[in-house]
Amino acid sequence: MGIFLGSAGAFGVITEFTIRTYPIPEFSDTLAYTFPDTDSQLKFVMKLEWHGYVTDLWGLAYYTLPESLRKIMRPLIGERDIAIFATEAYDKDIFKAQKKAIDKMAKEFGGQALPIEGIMRALGVSIKNETEWMGGATFGKVMGPNGSDTCSIAHLPQWQKVVGKALEIMQRDEESLSGSVPMIGAEHFFLFAQLLCRGGVSNTFAMTPGDFMDPKNLKLAQDQYSEIVESYMDTGYAALYRIGKESQFLTKRFKPEYISFMKTIKKALDPNNIMNPGVHGLGLEEE
Repeated sequence: MGIFLGSAGAFGVITEFTIRTYPIPEFSDTLAYTFPDTDSQLKFVMKLEWHGYVTDLWGLAYYTLPESLRKIMRPLIGERDIAIFATEAYDKDIFKAQKKAIDKMAKEFGGQALPIEGIMRALGVSIKNETEWMGGATFGKVMGPNGSDTCSIAHLPQWQKVVGKALEIMQRDEESLSGSVPMIGAEHFFLFAQLLCRGGVSNTFAMTPGDFMDPKNLKLAQDQYSEIVESYMDTGYAALYRIGKESQFLTKRFKPEYISFMKTIKKALDPNNIMNPGVHGLGLEEE
């Protein structure tokens, strides 16, 4: 009936689901281009997806990177944005024509090709089928034990507004964001803003480490975390990626009639309040 998707386990346990599968295309390649600015990169990504030439895409904006990463990127590609993506096809001739069209499209927006495929193969990684970066938990490793990170999902044309607001909040009081981002050497925080194709969306991970030994700074870090999540919602351009974990920010925007409707469903399907009690504000009155 469509009530389980997005319910964060409030109404029951999903015991079975069906996935539609497709044969893997015989021809595939990983390509990378750098762009003079974020606007050019976004226009390229949107056009790339519009034509259906991209399977998976991962992109970064230079201006969102901490100085530690800028020092690494600057000698390699200059102060430019980067887009790395996979393209594939079932027919060899179509595949060749597709790559030629992509190159022409990239140059239209000031793109410069990077020989990324050889580098990625040498490292034993691929953008395709490795999106969780060797088992996931990458952000936890980056943040260290005292870190938190929140994630938004937004339509690509609005990406810069969402990222800009999060950066503004994080830069307001950098000293409160202490702890560590040891993997990349950032001193206070790290904003990982990535473009993801398929649906023209973007994810923005705002990583805010907090010092648990300093109650004042911990409170400031927690307040910034909340403000960042609120900013995702307030822009009107972004949605929360982790609905279950951050449902308190979402439910504040529900109308009373909708809250009452969800509570009615909750009581009917879970009268003993054993299904993830408290999520979406459901079941709290029974606790």
